Formats: sequence, C-alpha cells, structure tokens
Amino acid sequence: GGELSQIPVRVSSRMITRLGALVLNAATGAAAEIAISRRHMMRDEEAEVRDTLLHEMVHQWQVETGHAPDHGRSFKAKAREIGITPAARRVVGGPRTD
Repeated sequence: GGELSQIPVRVSSRMITRLGALVLNAATGAAAEIAISRRHMMRDEEAEVRDTLLHEMVHQWQVETGHAPDHGRSFKAKAREIGITPAARRVVGGPRTD
C-alpha cells in the first residue's frame, strides 16, 4: 500500500545459510537494503522467493514503525495481515524434499 520507503533490493551470491536479509544502516538504524539469495532465486519457486521478499519487507515495516526487527508479536501479526506464514518453511541449505 505504499507504506514503506523505497530501498534497494540486492541479489547476493554470497548468502548461503539465509534466504534473505534486511540490512540496516549501522549509523542510523534505518533500513538500508534488502538482500535476497541468488541461490534461492535460481533454485526455488517464484512464490517462495516472493514470500522471502515479503518477509524482509515486514522487517522493514517493523523498523520504519518503531518496532524491533524480530520474529515476535508485531512481525507475526503483520505477516498474517499481508498473507504470508510467519515462520520458516524449510531448513536452508538442507536437502530438498520436493
């Protein structure tokens, strides 16, 4: 709904154990960028990658609205509100089950 600030989305070839991450500005604590694993983008279904992006955007929303960027109450409520599961679906780097 246009609530979030525009920040860069970077595709990372170095991310191995994580699917995505919200990177904060060390000096200000503001959301600086969202990083998405290249491996995740190449290997997994588009819907999973979209959910990862939305997951990180929920963290961005937390930061921009004064909540701690965690997986607590505010994260779970916002994740459900936008239609994503507020929990990991599979072990990163583990064997595929499909």
